[in-house]
Amino acid sequence: MKSETASLTRCVADCDTVVIQSSGGLSKEDIENMIRNAERHSEEDRKKKVRIRVMWARALWVMFLECAFSALMLLVGWQEGHVK
Repeated sequence: MKSETASLTRCVADCDTVVIQSSGGLSKEDIENMIRNAERHSEEDRKKKVRIRVMWARALWVMFLECAFSALMLLVGWQEGHVK
């Protein structure tokens, strides 16, 4: 289930197009309004997508540095503020 969720998240994050079609519940006018709204907000959505990717990149960088620092502390024998 986790891999399916991750795949879906990646798909949504990388998706650049959305298909809107009537399945009986929406009128043609409703669909056209949805399309206009999507077009109106497309630049804002693109900027938000970039900000989210930058945020994730920063978080990954911090995790990498924490792991590297922990490994370095183990290598030099750092313990409770003292070097062995």
